Amino acid sequence: MTFRILASLLLSISTLTFAQDLPNAPSPKIILATNAVNIGSTFFMARAIRSGAAGCVIEAHRYTPALAYQPNPSAKYMNTLKIQLPIDAAVFFTTWKLRKSHPNLATWLPLVSSGFQFGIGASQYNSGCS
Repeated sequence: MTFRILASLLLSISTLTFAQDLPNAPSPKIILATNAVNIGSTFFMARAIRSGAAGCVIEAHRYTPALAYQPNPSAKYMNTLKIQLPIDAAVFFTTWKLRKSHPNLATWLPLVSSGFQFGIGASQYNSGCS
């Protein structure tokens, strides 16, 4: 648990340090690239949660086949996307609006968001059935 917190904190600090050295107005290509990484991390996280649910199905059939708990991995994948994609759209809209007034914030906001999503996805892949 503390390793995940420390890793998230280290990622946030390194991203903030990187964002301080950027020129004033980032190009639209940089904004699109950082948001593409953010959306990619959403699909990584959804796939990891689906993998954990599939692990639960396998584990339930192994130990108690008659009373097996049946999580639906596809529904977990779709629910994760339904929750996270509107948040990613809001992050994209915010970074697009802030690109001239607050260029550093516009650059590191999607990167920090994707860092947390990659962290959640990695912990889901690591834990298996949760």
